[in-house]
Amino acid sequence: MSKIVTGDVFELQLADGSYIYLHFLGKDEKMGDLIEVFCQKLKSFPENFCEEKDRYDSFFVFYRIRAALRMKAIQKIGHCEAIKTKPRYMRSTGIIDIKQWLIIDTETWEWEVVDELSETQRKLSPWGIWNSALIRERMEKNWKLETWV
Repeated sequence: MSKIVTGDVFELQLADGSYIYLHFLGKDEKMGDLIEVFCQKLKSFPENFCEEKDRYDSFFVFYRIRAALRMKAIQKIGHCEAIKTKPRYMRSTGIIDIKQWLIIDTETWEWEVVDELSETQRKLSPWGIWNSALIRERMEKNWKLETWV
């Protein structure tokens, strides 16, 4: 397995034969590998992906990239400069009441419980570690941050 470096881009194939792309942004000391998941289903890796990637809908999530590569769930397809970093705030469903939301400060690990998300909070990425199966399932169902309510 080739060395994984910040900025590497990986493809994850969906059931319909299309691909989504994962951009490795670096390793967080506590949560592990941070990736940006691009939601657009594409038939192949665009030549201009690095220049155009900010036009695609995306979100951040933690992911075990080395394990996914070992299991051949993803494959390395390219490399783009990684400018983005871990978002300061992320969100998760409530622990006791799943109708509530937790807004997590990723620097301090402090969290706030909210009953209803603001427009800004609807755009927060999910807090947690996802695997390839979950990413694939969500992307095949056209999952989006704004509709995750």
